[in-house]
Amino acid sequence: METIKKVHQQTYGTQAKSSVFTPGVLTLLGTHTDYAGGATLSITLKDGVMGVASPRVDRLIKLFFEGVDEAVFTLDLEELEMQTDASHHAMLVGLIKKLVHEGYDVSRGMDITMLSDIKKESDAGFSSAIAMTLITLILKQNSVTLRQEKVVKYVMHVQKETLGSLATSTEPLTMLNKEAGTLLFIDPKEDTPEHVPFDYETYTLMLFDTNRSPELSMNTIIKRMKQVDKGYDAINAKRSIDTLCDLTIDKFNQFKTFITSPIVMKRVEHVIFENDRSKQGIEVLQNNDYVLFGELFTQSHTSLKELMEVSCEELDYITHDLNTMHALGTKMTGLGFGGTIVALFKKSDVPDEATLDDLKKRYNKRFHKTLTIKTVK
Repeated sequence: METIKKVHQQTYGTQAKSSVFTPGVLTLLGTHTDYAGGATLSITLKDGVMGVASPRVDRLIKLFFEGVDEAVFTLDLEELEMQTDASHHAMLVGLIKKLVHEGYDVSRGMDITMLSDIKKESDAGFSSAIAMTLITLILKQNSVTLRQEKVVKYVMHVQKETLGSLATSTEPLTMLNKEAGTLLFIDPKEDTPEHVPFDYETYTLMLFDTNRSPELSMNTIIKRMKQVDKGYDAINAKRSIDTLCDLTIDKFNQFKTFITSPIVMKRVEHVIFENDRSKQGIEVLQNNDYVLFGELFTQSHTSLKELMEVSCEELDYITHDLNTMHALGTKMTGLGFGGTIVALFKKSDVPDEATLDDLKKRYNKRFHKTLTIKTVK
């Protein structure tokens, strides 16, 4: 946090009075199900978005995102209808407007500095972490207290405006937990997330960032999501359901004849079985069965590759190599076509530094990209 405080001092000439850290998040199981009412098993990272703020005497909010902004962005609290192209600027405006609309006094000016050690390309909750950092600083500077469920609700509202259908509650809910390596099972039908145990003494979760941005294929990802919606419409027209993930595997097998498109069928099959894998995940971890947990990873990646068709050559290259290195399971974690791979290893089987360096070199030679390797905790 010292680095960002120095940047703040250099940018505004004042010392930061409040600070916040929002961890990055990866979905281990339940990928491409949450927008269809599915359960997810997610984890917090040690990297995330940091933010600091100091008060101003006027009604301006100034924002500088180190490494992202070329200049300080200024929001006049008297002119909340302003338009901006940068998503983090739009989130700031949207959060202020939402809080004002809900009747909260957030009229104090402030200087804000942000710094992130997760990248947008990692698909590790970058946008959600920005929104959670901003709303926390706004509330702190205005001495406003909100229940956690309202914080998530308002962040979701603003994300839907700036990100559209890609916004779900999984990331902001998980980000409420600041400790790295916290596993949460989030079922939209339950009131609160459930903490899930993980044996970090014996096992480790390694992250392999492909440095290929999912944004390059965002239109294709949105198309996949719309195909899932078509599957819901086909079943709901015959049998009333709230969401696709209301269906058990047995019920889906009864109703799947209502879906006539083979492509839509593949998408829905992924959602139904991935939702079931997410629920299995919490059970196998509670039973300390890490071999089966790894198998769920592998099944998930295969389904995302063959049924959702959101994998890519970089992701498949890394998962194939890791599976030859005694990984218990590997899978992509985000929306697809890039982002980060998670691999489950018994600590005694983690590849040595020379093996990982060789993987980095081969990856760089083939894809002309850097492979970044970290651990969750």
